[in-house]
Amino acid sequence: EWPHVILCSGGNTLHALIRWKEIGLDMLMKEAGMEGKVLCGGSAGAGCWFSSLHTDSLRPDNTKNKEHVLNELSEEELSDWNYTKISALGFIDAMCVPHYNARGTNGEMRSEHAEKILLEDPSTTMVIGVDNNAAFMVLGNDVMAVSGDGKATCHVIVPDERTGEAMSAPLPTDLEELIPLEDVFKLPLSEANSVASD
Repeated sequence: EWPHVILCSGGNTLHALIRWKEIGLDMLMKEAGMEGKVLCGGSAGAGCWFSSLHTDSLRPDNTKNKEHVLNELSEEELSDWNYTKISALGFIDAMCVPHYNARGTNGEMRSEHAEKILLEDPSTTMVIGVDNNAAFMVLGNDVMAVSGDGKATCHVIVPDERTGEAMSAPLPTDLEELIPLEDVFKLPLSEANSVASD
């Protein structure tokens, strides 16, 4: 019998997705979703449901033996890494960027790097950025942004084929009902300005 909710925690997304696919857990999660169960999570667990995910999984201290890495590498070596885009479970056709408004230990804003990926990788057609303290809720083809602190939100970022720039819009968090995903693209888009970190 299925649980009512499957909650995925944060962590090393790349490691988790590889392991889930090796043991067939990805297929069980898909089956649970098709059965109408709630699939949710935070950080890596929020982004794993998308077709791709913006991740810091290649960060040197984001490993199983973190203590050993921290003891062996200098501060400079620990901050010498890049975000990357990885394939995820594919339930939502977009790239998710958890911690969209955060700066990594490499000094780069996630929002800025995600915009670079969007513009450089033609297979990335839409980005959903999820700020810290926000959630992106999906029910079928309907969506809603939820703010945990009244300020955080989610962002839709798409390429502007005319200008070659990234265009973005914050999703409203004061809606009482979910809106169709296609209506997200009717929001007034403006040139993406990377979100400032808290």
